[in-house]
Amino acid sequence: MNSKVWLAISLLLAIILYWQYQAATPQTTQATSSHRHSANHSTNQANSQLGSPNKSTHWADSFRLQAQISQTPAPPPASTQSSLDDDEATEASAIKRCPFAEFTDQEHQLLDSQLTAFFNEGYAVDDIELRKLGYIFSADSGASNHHKRLFFSDYLQDNPNDSIAVHQLLKACLQLPHDKGCGEQLDTLVAQSDNDNGYLWLQLATNKLVQRKPSQFLRYLEIAANKSRFDNYYFNYVDLFLSTSIGRIDIAYTKLRNTADELASAQLNNLSYLVDFCTGNLNKYQDSCLRLAKSLDGNSNNVDLQSFGSGLLKEIYRTLDDDEALAEQTALDQQRYSELYNQDWVNAQSLMQYDQELMVTWLENGKLFGERAAVTALLSEAKLKSLNPDYLPCPLNQ
Repeated sequence: MNSKVWLAISLLLAIILYWQYQAATPQTTQATSSHRHSANHSTNQANSQLGSPNKSTHWADSFRLQAQISQTPAPPPASTQSSLDDDEATEASAIKRCPFAEFTDQEHQLLDSQLTAFFNEGYAVDDIELRKLGYIFSADSGASNHHKRLFFSDYLQDNPNDSIAVHQLLKACLQLPHDKGCGEQLDTLVAQSDNDNGYLWLQLATNKLVQRKPSQFLRYLEIAANKSRFDNYYFNYVDLFLSTSIGRIDIAYTKLRNTADELASAQLNNLSYLVDFCTGNLNKYQDSCLRLAKSLDGNSNNVDLQSFGSGLLKEIYRTLDDDEALAEQTALDQQRYSELYNQDWVNAQSLMQYDQELMVTWLENGKLFGERAAVTALLSEAKLKSLNPDYLPCPLNQ
């Protein structure tokens, strides 16, 4: 069987395993589903424009799906939401729970119109930060990648330490392999903004791969593999949207937070080019790809990046017929997901919809220390609050 198919299967098995620890039925979170579709559609269009002869978009979809699952758990089915005193839920978790908020069609339309107006406002005013927000989050702005490249290139001249802007510039340049503005200065920008983040160096390596500059690609791949931290800025994107939209978009905080989750998830990069390179050239670049996979697996701040590293590791072990290492890695993955994403996580997510203190705990720990620390801190605080019989964050009308 094709080696890529095996890795896709392993990722799907990991997803299935994750859901075994959920009391919830896997459903797509309703918040801003149209924006997720727009973001994914834009990514797929970019993939087709790049025309990589060995691209595997189905791999990228698998990684994206796993990332969305890890960061935005689906609400339990309606039948399990009717009572907060369900004996089974009480036995499974010491954390109280609330019904998951749902969008009405009217709220969907209101949110869409307000988001459009909010992002378009940035293009009509001189506020550079509002313009930045529009270029980052608006999937329907009509701004071309060339316009984004120009904006972030100019923006970084005055704000060279802005790692989010560097990330956005790299994303735009990934789709502009022949743009002169996507040349040698990118490594300087990465070093200035977040030199220790292997994720940015990995994105830079991907850009050089698409630009067909193999020596530079390998150089940046090695730099990335030697870094001790990989962070895709998911929590920073959530914080950026919430901090600038609260008070500007007239919609309940609960659903604004869900929107932030969706928009941040849409910023995840397509790593399929690196997958294709490693799986297609493993005999020649086994050491480099193995180092990168181990570094991602062991040093990622986000579960989706860790899953990418683990998946690549398992594919390499499978190719090398190293059954013992493959079994150890599979067992490690099972342990990781069962420890983090279980019924406690589902219940804590339901509370976080209505308790902004929990939201702040999750967000700030994620920004500072990564996803595992964010989940651990969230569960700890949610359990402590749930010991108080007077702690009732759920809306009375639900």
